Amino acid sequence: MSERSPGVSDLSLPAELVLLLHKTNGRPFASVDAHTVVAVAEVAELVLRGRVELRGRRPRSSRVVLLDRSPTGVDWLDRDLELLAFWMSSRSASISLLTWFSLRRLAFTEHRTRLHAAGHFEHRRDRVLGLWSHERYVPSERERGARLEKLLRVARGESHVDDRTLLFVALSYFSGLSLALSVEQSLRERLGSIARGEKLGEAVDTTVVTAQVAVVAGGAVATGGDGDGGDGGDGGGG
Repeated sequence: MSERSPGVSDLSLPAELVLLLHKTNGRPFASVDAHTVVAVAEVAELVLRGRVELRGRRPRSSRVVLLDRSPTGVDWLDRDLELLAFWMSSRSASISLLTWFSLRRLAFTEHRTRLHAAGHFEHRRDRVLGLWSHERYVPSERERGARLEKLLRVARGESHVDDRTLLFVALSYFSGLSLALSVEQSLRERLGSIARGEKLGEAVDTTVVTAQVAVVAGGAVATGGDGDGGDGGDGGGG
């Protein structure tokens, strides 16, 4: 189990990333493909729970294999498992990671809606020049801040890396999110090292390390890069 601050909710990987994908002013980072990142995070959560396996080392060849479709007790996870089971029973024993992206193109919006219902986002509707409506989802400062601090603690070597933390770091780094959050270069370099599976301790399962390669590939697809290119964001409002 990953470390978390007292009073902070225990959230899934997709939920944690949805919080970080928004600036403090409620606008999502334009430089990161939030929909793809969250779709990959769903697969990563299923890997952690032993429900699926990822095979392949490149985005176009990575495939999702269903291992166990038994209910988890979590609505969205069970719906994902039902979708995978239906797709595989009618077509093949596995589906490509790229196909999963297209099947779950609304993942980001759906997880944000659930977080809003749970009180982790405030929905605001503004009008531009009194004519055009503009929606913003302002994340809970405490919940978002805890996830950013979690990322920084790992980068500073202040927190151990377990299975869940490894996938959290890999998704944050290779999607370009850590850059958009304005994490300083030296810390991003350490995150990159961890995301590539370097210097990992015994706390990380080898199955998760294998799956992490495909997750990393999916994150790279989201930005079209290697996680450390493009323009950075401001990490907050503005």
